[in-house]
Amino acid sequence: MHNTEIKKQPHFLTILILGLSMLIFCNVSAAGETCRRCLVIQQNSKVDSDIVTLADISAQSGDIDGSIRICTAPGPGRSKKLSGQSVIAIIRSQHTFSPDFSVSIPEYLTVQRRSQTVPESELEALLYMQANENGVRDYEPLRDLKIRGNKLFPTGELGLEPVSGSYKEKKGKVEIKVIVTVDLKPMGKLHISAMADRYAMVACATREISRGEILQKDDIMMKRVNVAQAPSGLLLSGDHTEGKAATRRILEGALLKKRD
Repeated sequence: MHNTEIKKQPHFLTILILGLSMLIFCNVSAAGETCRRCLVIQQNSKVDSDIVTLADISAQSGDIDGSIRICTAPGPGRSKKLSGQSVIAIIRSQHTFSPDFSVSIPEYLTVQRRSQTVPESELEALLYMQANENGVRDYEPLRDLKIRGNKLFPTGELGLEPVSGSYKEKKGKVEIKVIVTVDLKPMGKLHISAMADRYAMVACATREISRGEILQKDDIMMKRVNVAQAPSGLLLSGDHTEGKAATRRILEGALLKKRD
């Protein structure tokens, strides 16, 4: 009798396993069918492109085409609020719902456009390169970097293109205009400026010198000066000043110019 029970046990387990398998299969099939008859719209969504589609705002779209255009996306970094009724009206205009199709949508939903900024380090490096190519060279690291313009751009591959002829330099301030591209498409301009220091040894007077007075070797000394912010035409060497007459009154410590 004991042996007979052991032989029947595997047969019972087989029936139980088959029954459970059928139940799971039926539940999965029913769930799949339910998914195809259900539309779930998210209350908050984020997009990358210029156009908001159904796929962007839906957590579940059933058998509806996700490429249905809902609206134009807001600008980079901005948000747009949509009413649930308007969204459903747009979808219904392009898709016919079956009687058993269910829709879950909030009264209002928000769509936010992702954005990116240009790293300041890249802008500073570009300005420094332009300063050394167009200016006098040998600049110290830039300081007081300032950026003007819309700093938010769409997501994608960023590119920087200096505007031809836009480089300017005046009293130690260097500036340039840059076109920002995303995936090779121009997306706006930035105006970048900074202070660029450049030091050199400049001749200066060791004492007050009257106009017409003959300069002696001891009347001149060399001083390290930030020439980027100093007047133009400074005398960068005192070798040829000895024996010459001063063309004007020169105060003690004043920087010498070539015309002095």
